[in-house]
Amino acid sequence: MTHQEASFTCSSGKQIYTQSWQPKGSHPHAIVIIVHGLGEHSGRYQNLIQTLLPLNIAVYGLDHIGHGRSDGKRVFIDNFDEYIDALDSYVDQVNKAHPDSPLYLIGHSMGGLITATYLLQYQNKVNGVVLSAPAIQPPPQISPLLIKLGKYIAAIAPKLPAVALDIKGLSRDNKVIDSYLQDPLVHSGNVTAGLSRQIQRAMEKIAQEGHLIKLPLLVLQGTQDRLVNPQGASFLINTVSSKDKTLKQYDGLYHELFNEPEKAEILQDVAQWLSQHITAEES
Repeated sequence: MTHQEASFTCSSGKQIYTQSWQPKGSHPHAIVIIVHGLGEHSGRYQNLIQTLLPLNIAVYGLDHIGHGRSDGKRVFIDNFDEYIDALDSYVDQVNKAHPDSPLYLIGHSMGGLITATYLLQYQNKVNGVVLSAPAIQPPPQISPLLIKLGKYIAAIAPKLPAVALDIKGLSRDNKVIDSYLQDPLVHSGNVTAGLSRQIQRAMEKIAQEGHLIKLPLLVLQGTQDRLVNPQGASFLINTVSSKDKTLKQYDGLYHELFNEPEKAEILQDVAQWLSQHITAEES
Protein backbone atom coordinates (compact mmCIF):
# COMPACT_ATOMS: atom_id res chain seq x y z
CA MET A 1 0.00 0.00 0.00
CA THR A 2 1.23 3.48 -0.92
CA HIS A 3 -0.09 6.57 0.85
CA GLN A 4 0.24 9.96 -0.83
CA GLU A 5 -0.77 13.49 0.19
CA ALA A 6 -1.46 16.42 -2.13
CA SER A 7 -3.54 19.57 -2.49
CA PHE A 8 -5.22 21.68 -5.14
CA THR A 9 -6.77 25.13 -5.38
CA CYS A 10 -10.55 25.07 -5.73
CA SER A 11 -12.66 27.61 -7.64
CA SER A 12 -13.02 29.85 -4.57
CA GLY A 13 -9.24 30.08 -4.21
CA LYS A 14 -8.93 27.84 -1.14
CA GLN A 15 -6.39 25.04 -0.80
CA ILE A 16 -8.02 21.62 -0.60
CA TYR A 17 -6.07 18.83 1.10
CA THR A 18 -6.25 15.38 -0.48
CA GLN A 19 -4.80 11.98 0.21
CA SER A 20 -4.83 8.59 -1.48
CA TRP A 21 -4.10 4.97 -0.72
CA GLN A 22 -2.94 2.79 -3.61
CA PRO A 23 -3.06 -1.02 -3.46
CA LYS A 24 -0.08 -3.11 -4.53
CA GLY A 25 0.20 -3.31 -8.29
CA SER A 26 0.00 -0.75 -11.06
CA HIS A 27 -3.61 -1.04 -12.22
CA PRO A 28 -6.41 -1.00 -9.61
CA HIS A 29 -9.70 -2.70 -10.51
CA ALA A 30 -11.63 0.39 -9.39
CA ILE A 31 -11.37 3.75 -7.65
CA VAL A 32 -13.28 5.00 -4.61
CA ILE A 33 -13.45 8.62 -3.48
CA ILE A 34 -14.49 9.06 0.16
CA VAL A 35 -16.68 12.11 0.79
CA HIS A 36 -16.49 12.63 4.55
CA GLY A 37 -19.06 14.04 6.96
CA LEU A 38 -19.56 17.23 8.93
CA GLY A 39 -16.76 18.34 11.24
CA GLU A 40 -14.42 15.44 10.45
CA HIS A 41 -11.86 14.69 7.72
CA SER A 42 -10.81 12.12 5.14
CA GLY A 43 -8.38 10.36 7.47
CA ARG A 44 -11.12 8.89 9.69
CA TYR A 45 -11.97 6.02 7.35
CA GLN A 46 -9.19 3.52 8.01
CA ASN A 47 -11.64 0.65 8.57
CA LEU A 48 -13.13 1.25 5.14
CA ILE A 49 -9.78 1.83 3.46
CA GLN A 50 -8.29 -1.39 4.85
CA THR A 51 -11.34 -3.27 3.57
CA LEU A 52 -11.04 -1.91 0.03
CA LEU A 53 -7.29 -2.12 -0.59
CA PRO A 54 -7.17 -5.96 -0.60
CA LEU A 55 -9.85 -5.87 -3.32
CA ASN A 56 -7.38 -3.94 -5.50
CA ILE A 57 -9.41 -0.76 -5.11
CA ALA A 58 -7.53 2.54 -4.89
CA VAL A 59 -8.98 4.96 -2.35
CA TYR A 60 -8.95 8.75 -2.54
CA GLY A 61 -10.25 11.38 -0.14
CA LEU A 62 -10.44 15.16 0.18
CA ASP A 63 -11.02 17.38 3.20
CA HIS A 64 -13.94 19.72 2.53
CA ILE A 65 -13.55 23.49 2.79
CA GLY A 66 -13.40 24.42 6.48
CA HIS A 67 -12.54 20.85 7.49
CA GLY A 68 -9.39 18.91 8.35
CA ARG A 69 -6.29 20.26 6.63
CA SER A 70 -8.15 22.31 4.01
CA ASP A 71 -8.52 26.10 4.05
CA GLY A 72 -11.57 27.95 5.32
CA LYS A 73 -13.30 28.91 8.54
CA ARG A 74 -14.18 25.75 10.44
CA VAL A 75 -17.58 24.24 9.51
CA PHE A 76 -18.63 27.32 7.55
CA ILE A 77 -19.44 27.78 3.89
CA ASP A 78 -20.83 30.71 1.91
CA ASN A 79 -22.60 28.43 -0.54
CA PHE A 80 -23.06 24.64 -0.62
CA ASP A 81 -21.99 24.70 -4.26
CA GLU A 82 -18.42 25.30 -3.06
CA TYR A 83 -18.39 21.74 -1.75
CA ILE A 84 -19.78 20.48 -5.05
CA ASP A 85 -17.25 22.42 -7.14
CA ALA A 86 -14.31 21.13 -5.07
CA LEU A 87 -15.55 17.55 -5.32
CA ASP A 88 -16.04 17.89 -9.08
CA SER A 89 -12.50 19.19 -9.54
CA TYR A 90 -11.20 16.24 -7.55
CA VAL A 91 -13.29 13.71 -9.48
CA ASP A 92 -11.83 15.10 -12.71
CA GLN A 93 -8.29 14.76 -11.33
CA VAL A 94 -8.85 11.17 -10.21
CA ASN A 95 -10.57 10.17 -13.45
CA LYS A 96 -7.64 11.63 -15.39
CA ALA A 97 -5.20 9.56 -13.29
CA HIS A 98 -7.23 6.37 -13.81
CA PRO A 99 -9.05 6.71 -17.17
CA ASP A 100 -9.68 2.96 -17.52
CA SER A 101 -10.95 2.22 -14.00
CA PRO A 102 -14.57 2.60 -12.82
CA LEU A 103 -15.04 5.30 -10.18
CA TYR A 104 -17.35 5.10 -7.16
CA LEU A 105 -18.18 7.67 -4.49
CA ILE A 106 -18.75 6.74 -0.85
CA GLY A 107 -20.39 9.62 1.02
CA HIS A 108 -21.11 9.71 4.74
CA SER A 109 -23.61 11.98 6.55
CA MET A 110 -23.14 15.52 5.20
CA GLY A 111 -20.80 13.89 2.70
CA GLY A 112 -23.78 11.82 1.60
CA LEU A 113 -25.73 15.02 1.02
CA ILE A 114 -22.80 16.52 -0.88
CA THR A 115 -22.56 13.36 -2.99
CA ALA A 116 -26.29 13.24 -3.74
CA THR A 117 -26.28 16.93 -4.69
CA TYR A 118 -23.20 16.36 -6.85
CA LEU A 119 -25.04 13.64 -8.77
CA LEU A 120 -27.75 16.08 -9.83
CA GLN A 121 -25.19 17.67 -12.17
CA TYR A 122 -22.34 15.24 -12.65
CA GLN A 123 -23.54 11.64 -12.34
CA ASN A 124 -22.11 10.89 -15.79
CA LYS A 125 -18.61 11.11 -14.26
CA VAL A 126 -19.02 8.20 -11.80
CA ASN A 127 -20.17 4.58 -12.03
CA GLY A 128 -22.01 4.18 -8.75
CA VAL A 129 -22.47 5.50 -5.24
CA VAL A 130 -22.58 4.23 -1.65
CA LEU A 131 -24.17 6.52 0.94
CA SER A 132 -23.71 5.91 4.67
CA ALA A 133 -26.27 7.63 6.94
CA PRO A 134 -26.83 10.40 4.38
CA ALA A 135 -28.07 13.74 5.72
CA ILE A 136 -31.18 13.85 3.55
CA GLN A 137 -33.63 15.08 6.20
CA PRO A 138 -33.09 16.97 9.49
CA PRO A 139 -33.08 14.93 12.72
CA PRO A 140 -36.59 14.67 14.24
CA GLN A 141 -35.51 16.68 17.30
CA ILE A 142 -34.96 19.76 15.10
CA SER A 143 -38.44 21.25 14.87
CA PRO A 144 -39.79 23.27 11.90
CA LEU A 145 -39.84 26.29 14.20
CA LEU A 146 -36.13 25.88 14.95
CA ILE A 147 -35.40 25.55 11.23
CA LYS A 148 -37.33 28.76 10.54
CA LEU A 149 -35.46 30.55 13.32
CA GLY A 150 -32.20 29.28 11.87
CA LYS A 151 -32.96 30.99 8.56
CA TYR A 152 -33.12 34.38 10.29
CA ILE A 153 -29.95 33.75 12.30
CA ALA A 154 -28.08 32.64 9.17
CA ALA A 155 -29.15 35.82 7.36
CA ILE A 156 -28.01 38.09 10.19
CA ALA A 157 -24.98 36.25 11.61
CA PRO A 158 -23.98 33.33 9.34
CA LYS A 159 -20.70 32.64 11.17
CA LEU A 160 -22.39 32.40 14.57
CA PRO A 161 -22.00 28.96 16.21
CA ALA A 162 -25.53 27.59 16.29
CA VAL A 163 -26.18 23.84 16.17
CA ALA A 164 -24.45 21.43 18.56
CA LEU A 165 -23.52 17.93 17.39
CA ASP A 166 -24.62 14.91 19.42
CA ILE A 167 -21.12 13.45 19.73
CA LYS A 168 -22.23 10.46 21.80
CA GLY A 169 -24.62 9.58 18.99
CA LEU A 170 -21.75 8.84 16.59
CA SER A 171 -21.09 5.29 17.75
CA ARG A 172 -21.84 2.82 20.54
CA ASP A 173 -18.08 2.22 20.80
CA ASN A 174 -16.68 4.57 23.46
CA LYS A 175 -13.19 4.31 21.94
CA VAL A 176 -14.55 5.89 18.77
CA ILE A 177 -16.00 8.79 20.77
CA ASP A 178 -12.73 9.31 22.66
CA SER A 179 -10.71 9.24 19.45
CA TYR A 180 -13.07 11.74 17.82
CA LEU A 181 -12.81 14.18 20.73
CA GLN A 182 -9.01 13.89 20.86
CA ASP A 183 -8.45 14.28 17.11
CA PRO A 184 -7.00 17.78 16.49
CA LEU A 185 -8.33 17.75 12.91
CA VAL A 186 -11.92 17.20 14.05
CA HIS A 187 -14.22 20.13 14.85
CA SER A 188 -16.46 18.91 17.66
CA GLY A 189 -17.94 22.33 18.49
CA ASN A 190 -21.14 23.89 17.24
CA VAL A 191 -21.93 24.16 13.54
CA THR A 192 -22.24 27.70 12.16
CA ALA A 193 -25.68 29.07 11.36
CA GLY A 194 -24.59 29.69 7.78
CA LEU A 195 -23.58 26.08 7.14
CA SER A 196 -26.73 24.81 8.84
CA ARG A 197 -28.80 26.90 6.43
CA GLN A 198 -26.81 25.73 3.42
CA ILE A 199 -27.36 22.11 4.48
CA GLN A 200 -31.10 22.75 4.77
CA ARG A 201 -31.17 24.25 1.27
CA ALA A 202 -29.32 21.24 -0.14
CA MET A 203 -31.84 18.91 1.54
CA GLU A 204 -34.66 20.85 -0.09
CA LYS A 205 -32.94 20.53 -3.47
CA ILE A 206 -32.66 16.75 -3.13
CA ALA A 207 -36.36 16.56 -2.22
CA GLN A 208 -37.21 18.48 -5.39
CA GLU A 209 -34.69 17.03 -7.85
CA GLY A 210 -33.63 13.66 -6.43
CA HIS A 211 -35.59 11.87 -9.15
CA LEU A 212 -32.85 12.91 -11.58
CA ILE A 213 -30.43 10.43 -9.97
CA LYS A 214 -30.22 7.24 -12.04
CA LEU A 215 -26.91 5.68 -10.97
CA PRO A 216 -26.49 2.36 -9.12
CA LEU A 217 -26.99 3.26 -5.47
CA LEU A 218 -26.42 1.54 -2.12
CA VAL A 219 -27.73 3.34 0.97
CA LEU A 220 -26.75 2.23 4.50
CA GLN A 221 -28.65 3.42 7.58
CA GLY A 222 -28.68 2.65 11.31
CA THR A 223 -32.16 2.70 12.82
CA GLN A 224 -31.01 4.45 16.02
CA ASP A 225 -29.16 7.27 14.25
CA ARG A 226 -29.66 10.54 16.15
CA LEU A 227 -27.53 12.82 13.95
CA VAL A 228 -29.64 12.47 10.82
CA ASN A 229 -33.24 11.40 10.32
CA PRO A 230 -33.11 7.63 9.61
CA GLN A 231 -36.22 8.04 7.45
CA GLY A 232 -34.17 10.13 5.03
CA ALA A 233 -32.53 6.99 3.65
CA SER A 234 -35.90 5.47 2.75
CA PHE A 235 -37.05 8.79 1.30
CA LEU A 236 -33.99 8.95 -0.95
CA ILE A 237 -34.37 5.37 -2.17
CA ASN A 238 -38.00 6.05 -3.03
CA THR A 239 -37.15 9.35 -4.74
CA VAL A 240 -34.29 8.42 -7.07
CA SER A 241 -34.98 6.93 -10.50
CA SER A 242 -32.17 4.36 -10.27
CA LYS A 243 -33.21 0.89 -11.40
CA ASP A 244 -30.31 -0.54 -9.40
CA LYS A 245 -30.88 0.71 -5.85
CA THR A 246 -30.55 -0.99 -2.47
CA LEU A 247 -31.33 0.14 1.07
CA LYS A 248 -29.72 -1.72 3.97
CA GLN A 249 -30.96 -0.84 7.45
CA TYR A 250 -29.12 -1.98 10.57
CA ASP A 251 -31.30 -2.40 13.63
CA GLY A 252 -30.10 -0.52 16.70
CA LEU A 253 -26.98 0.96 15.11
CA TYR A 254 -25.90 4.59 15.44
CA HIS A 255 -24.56 7.15 12.96
CA GLU A 256 -21.02 6.07 12.01
CA LEU A 257 -21.72 2.59 10.68
CA PHE A 258 -18.09 1.98 9.71
CA ASN A 259 -17.13 2.59 13.36
CA GLU A 260 -19.85 0.60 15.10
CA PRO A 261 -19.07 -2.66 16.97
CA GLU A 262 -20.80 -4.48 14.08
CA LYS A 263 -18.65 -2.69 11.47
CA ALA A 264 -17.39 -5.95 9.92
CA GLU A 265 -20.90 -6.74 8.65
CA ILE A 266 -21.38 -3.29 7.15
CA LEU A 267 -17.94 -3.22 5.56
CA GLN A 268 -18.58 -6.64 4.05
CA ASP A 269 -21.86 -5.38 2.59
CA VAL A 270 -20.00 -2.48 0.95
CA ALA A 271 -17.22 -4.74 -0.33
CA GLN A 272 -19.71 -7.20 -1.80
CA TRP A 273 -21.73 -4.47 -3.52
CA LEU A 274 -18.63 -2.88 -5.01
CA SER A 275 -17.19 -6.23 -6.14
CA GLN A 276 -20.43 -7.16 -7.90
CA HIS A 277 -20.62 -3.84 -9.72
CA ILE A 278 -16.93 -3.81 -10.64
CA THR A 279 -17.29 -7.31 -12.11
CA ALA A 280 -20.30 -6.13 -14.11
CA GLU A 281 -18.27 -3.19 -15.44
CA GLU A 282 -15.46 -5.52 -16.53
CA SER A 283 -17.73 -8.03 -18.31
